[in-house]
Amino acid sequence: MEPVKPTLVIELNVECPECDHGFDLVADTNLNEEGWLLDKVLPEKCWIEEHKHFKCHAICPECSVEFEVAGVDW
Repeated sequence: MEPVKPTLVIELNVECPECDHGFDLVADTNLNEEGWLLDKVLPEKCWIEEHKHFKCHAICPECSVEFEVAGVDW
């Protein structure tokens, strides 16, 4: 039997604090332009420590409110 190759899917899901719209920061924003967001979410160092210090700003695609994102749960 041939081995099967998996696909890694990365999502960084948030909910807007204003309108509760849920969206994926990786797919639905320009934060990943030139790999910026993925570099922060998939660091070369210990993920647990780096994710504690993760911060960025996002704009809700539904209501256009800008808000801060801090930390990563997984």
